[in-house]
Amino acid sequence: MVTAEGLRRLPFDYYGRYQLAADVVDAVRSSSPAAVLDVGGGPGSLATFLGGDRVVASDLAVSRWHEPAPTLVMADGAALPFPDRAFDVVVTLDTLEHVVPKKRSAVLRELMRTSRGWVFAVCPCATAGVAEADAALLSYVRTVFGEEFSTVTTLQEHLAFGLPDASQVEAVLREQGGEVARFPSGRLDRWLPMMMLFFHLMRLGRDDPVERVQAWYNRLFYADDLREPSYRQAFLCRLDGAPGPPIDEVVARILPDQLSLTADASGFSALQAGLREELTRVAGEYRERIAQLEVELAAARAEAAREANRAAALERFRERVLSHPLVRARGALRRRFLA
Repeated sequence: MVTAEGLRRLPFDYYGRYQLAADVVDAVRSSSPAAVLDVGGGPGSLATFLGGDRVVASDLAVSRWHEPAPTLVMADGAALPFPDRAFDVVVTLDTLEHVVPKKRSAVLRELMRTSRGWVFAVCPCATAGVAEADAALLSYVRTVFGEEFSTVTTLQEHLAFGLPDASQVEAVLREQGGEVARFPSGRLDRWLPMMMLFFHLMRLGRDDPVERVQAWYNRLFYADDLREPSYRQAFLCRLDGAPGPPIDEVVARILPDQLSLTADASGFSALQAGLREELTRVAGEYRERIAQLEVELAAARAEAAREANRAAALERFRERVLSHPLVRARGALRRRFLA
């Protein structure tokens, strides 16, 4: 079983949206275990965050580097193979931006149809600065990792399809008879630098520094990332007659208290200081390892030099033996009798 601290070691961008979905399910649940559908959730991360619930995932495909969800149904989100009102909560996380625009409304309607209570949709939207952040990150990962890197394909799809319009998403959910609350997820002023740091640490080739930085960030800043300007928009929809608390109470339970600008600036300063401290520690570890490798390299070079000296000494001894008069005479006799 994965512990809470183990989950915090996940990449902050994953942790932020899956922990938020888990918090929403916990806030609206009217039964335990809850029946949850995760549309576009082929990798199965939500099931890990909701270990006590019955989580079904649907997806069109699962990338080869992911372990599939424990309960996975291969299906198009615009035509789900589930009956009406089959699940307590229906969730989709970072999926709408990968759906061609003309099918997005159909996906949202399917979320509403298959839920008997609540729908929760999270995705990057065409709000100020988000497409520019995607383009900047795309330029970085393409340069560092190459054109075949999976994140390159993901970001290219964001830009090619165009990000969802937040007002249109909200309108479709309301059309289906739902009460909708919209709130931010993933502070944009932190998202881009943290994503670049994540990929920079990935280049080191070791999991530990990556996971330590993610755990530190997720523990301290997860809740405070639910602010504008944000990379994602979260849409919580309560269907008519749904069990559970009023939607305003759910949102108030999830969102952090609104801090003053001074406190917010102080929080950002704490983020910078913490990042510097963690990066200093990681850099120190690598300096120690480099120093150790330099010692090992020097020892290997010394041993190679000794081996070269021994080989040269053996060659000189061989030449002296072969040039000795008795050896040369013996060689001449052998050639004479064999001729």
